Amino acid sequence: MANREFVESIGRLRVIATQVATVTVGTGTRHFQVCQVAFDRAGSILVQCPYFPGRHGILAAPSQDPAADGPVTYDLTEGGKLTSHLVKLSHHPDGNVHFSQDGKILTMVRRRTFPLATTIGLVFRLHIFYPEAFTEVTQAKKGRAYLPFVFAGPVPQALTVFADWRRRRAMEANLDLPNGVAGPATQLISRTTGVAFSVFFVMQPAGFPLRDHLLVVGVEPAHPLPTVTEPTMILLGGFDPHEGTEPGQRVPQTGLLAWKYPQDPSEDLRSLLGSVDLDAQPRF
Repeated sequence: MANREFVESIGRLRVIATQVATVTVGTGTRHFQVCQVAFDRAGSILVQCPYFPGRHGILAAPSQDPAADGPVTYDLTEGGKLTSHLVKLSHHPDGNVHFSQDGKILTMVRRRTFPLATTIGLVFRLHIFYPEAFTEVTQAKKGRAYLPFVFAGPVPQALTVFADWRRRRAMEANLDLPNGVAGPATQLISRTTGVAFSVFFVMQPAGFPLRDHLLVVGVEPAHPLPTVTEPTMILLGGFDPHEGTEPGQRVPQTGLLAWKYPQDPSEDLRSLLGSVDLDAQPRF
């Protein structure tokens, strides 16, 4: 899964400059595809997981108390809709974020958050349980960039994939660059925990509009949950921006978008929430 054709040097960074990248996790011999991160020509960021072994899920737009301190519990029935399709998260340059899948669902679950051209923020966090149930890489696709995260021992039962939208020049300024350059794969140190974690720098390719920014894509082991006993994925996206209007100002989190797969599409839940699937809409 060599990425040499996609590596570009820009400033003091080396980045993976590509329209589509697949995140994989694995060992030295086996790799599993967990999600796909892409850009469209308008500059939108698109996230989807076609490798998950299931189709029934719930899409939601839960709110959050901006004064909440500590762990937050989200109610996925708030603004929630059922689906029988694997959807994509689209974060557009103007800050509109929604779940969609052309020709398969209605684009109903959405919110507005930070614009990509002028600010920074967390694009998504994808919590994965039993990643070895996802589609294994048997042959790398020609023309496809891959972001491989390799573990020395077994693949952890629970993982978190994340992507932060950052300014390229700020990344250069904040990195310790003993050799003058960093990337496309490197290690960063968490400011909160002090723990090192691996990331890739991913940028829109030449000719795309938002190349003053880049995505920092990483994977971290997470704690397994005893209540989760089957392959599961929970995505959180559509976060509020990291920056306020004043330097150093943090913006309180007021809500987000979420999906969860699998979700049992019981009749009671279907009656309560309804579905976004086009083939489930009433015909007149």
